[in-house]
Amino acid sequence: SFPLSDLKDGEPLDLLGGRVAVQRTASHTRRLSMQRSDDDYPAITFDRKGTGYLLYQSFTPGLDRDERAKRWEAEPKDLSFLAKPAGGDHLWLHVRDGLHWTAQPLAVTEAGGDIYKSALAAAGDGTLWIFWSQQQKGQFEILARSFAQGKLGPVQNLSQSPGNDLAPVATCDAQGRVWLAWQAANAEGRFEIRSMNQNSDGQWQAAQILSHSQGNCWQPAI
Repeated sequence: SFPLSDLKDGEPLDLLGGRVAVQRTASHTRRLSMQRSDDDYPAITFDRKGTGYLLYQSFTPGLDRDERAKRWEAEPKDLSFLAKPAGGDHLWLHVRDGLHWTAQPLAVTEAGGDIYKSALAAAGDGTLWIFWSQQQKGQFEILARSFAQGKLGPVQNLSQSPGNDLAPVATCDAQGRVWLAWQAANAEGRFEIRSMNQNSDGQWQAAQILSHSQGNCWQPAI
């Protein structure tokens, strides 16, 4: 062990007789989500030209966080303000071109949704694909939207299954095709892992079942 004060900027610290060197690296943080909301589940990717994309979801509570944290000095006479309905989830996209992220995010979804996790992947042709799971008519579906030349494409339902579809993850292969995986509830009520990919023309192929366990399969990574 060693005290952190021994680390000097730009100077490696030799340890174990020179067999190990430790060096401090520069770090810089910047707050991108500025709303009065609960911001969760970020996803980030870069395309082949170096353009960066950051996606995250925001939940707008019914009661502002300052009100939630406020200390009461006396018992309130009326608690009706606690019944203020929540504003739901909203999906936001930031773009980084060069050295700077956009100050204002782009709204990927309408406000008031019920969203659980999202993913990004940049195709070989430069198109960004945005994926998320959202509750529609009582069940979660995997939805997708493209982003190219500064414009969002129409929302597509890629799962279209009778059970809940959740937690999408995505990547791009060496041929520039986007691959997608998620956890889906089958007819027996168990969760399985499904996958889908684009063909060489950019069209989405039918979903495939990747897991064949008798138990639940969750949280894929790709």
